[in-house]
Amino acid sequence: MKQSVAILITNFEGGGAQKIALTQAQLFQDLGYKVHIIALEQQESYTIPNNLSIHFLSHNKGQDSKLKKLFQFPLLPFRLAQYLKENSISLCISHLERADFVNILAKPIAHHKTISIIHSHLTANYTKEGISFRSTIYLGLVKILEQFNNRIIGVSRGIAANLIHELHLPQDKIQVILNPFDIIDIRDKAQIPLQKYQDIFETNTIISIGRLSRQKGLWHSILAFHTVLQNNPKLKYIILGDGPLRDYHIQLARELGLKVYSLWDNQEFSTDYDIYFLGFQDNPFQYIAKAKALILPSHYEGLPNVLVESLIIGTPVIASDSDSGPRELLAPNTNITYKTKTLDQAEYGIIIPLDNNILTQAPYNLSPSEQYLSEAINLIINNTDLQKSYSERANTRIQDFNINTIAPQWEDLLETVLAE
Repeated sequence: MKQSVAILITNFEGGGAQKIALTQAQLFQDLGYKVHIIALEQQESYTIPNNLSIHFLSHNKGQDSKLKKLFQFPLLPFRLAQYLKENSISLCISHLERADFVNILAKPIAHHKTISIIHSHLTANYTKEGISFRSTIYLGLVKILEQFNNRIIGVSRGIAANLIHELHLPQDKIQVILNPFDIIDIRDKAQIPLQKYQDIFETNTIISIGRLSRQKGLWHSILAFHTVLQNNPKLKYIILGDGPLRDYHIQLARELGLKVYSLWDNQEFSTDYDIYFLGFQDNPFQYIAKAKALILPSHYEGLPNVLVESLIIGTPVIASDSDSGPRELLAPNTNITYKTKTLDQAEYGIIIPLDNNILTQAPYNLSPSEQYLSEAINLIINNTDLQKSYSERANTRIQDFNINTIAPQWEDLLETVLAE
């Protein structure tokens, strides 16, 4: 058994970083390290594998007030340092900024090595939804604290460029390691039969997976779906996920005249609805595998896991040309800073222009980006040759994310940092 390492994260609510943290824990364990998973808060949406356990630093829940979390925050670095020292852990790898801050602030106490994993384009993350006191503080803390890490890992080239050129963090500490994906496991889970919702897929279905928030911009895809439905009345749209704008999205769909099924409204399930809000699902791969296309109309990303997962399963993707992520993944041979102004049939998926970040209001006229999105949906669902072509090409792209490709990169990094 090699040395002990810790993986620190805010909580295990449904999110891409949380999913990657669990994959990473399993990867490190397979490499021979003793892995400790630590969470700031007690919130779990994901099922934690039996061979992994979690230590919580507080009794807070993810949905607790920001004021309560603020009062608790000063205690967390001390609790983390105590746990690291008691368990002889010399390296802690943190995911998401709040966990990064705790990890770095515990460093003078526990004298451990730190690695931060950055999952999003931080400048966009803290400015695209408007400048607030909280976003200003967080971005300031990123600039001040992250430089004290032993290494900073960006999960995409776009994120690394943002860290270096916009946030001015030390380039010699920044490295790109793509997120690892267990391709065999994802494909196996995609083949598990659906139970209650199987009948939705008797006709053409599209899907989106993500938090119901401003960032994910899912109101754009609802508007585009409403337009496509006029000429494809049997088309269904499934949305997996939850978030602060749940009621807004459901109300928008109803105001557009769509027949809405909501998991939270205790409705009787049937196939008579147009759009289905099904909340968080522990195995989204079952749904992706049966859909004709996955839609991601985000305003900003890091490197969206759901796009990689969809490519692994073989479901074509349509994504906005958001800050870092989609272009790098779907059109890797183009300039990652380029922004399309039209519908772009890229090498591994369709890219549409980035929309603005304004919540739509009646009379719900489509923006140019939403018009391109409706065109892209029509193009995919009505062209089986294009579906097949994208599905076949995806096999090439996903090898860069294969856990067996990523594992040696992490092993080299851990050995280097532990030896410093």
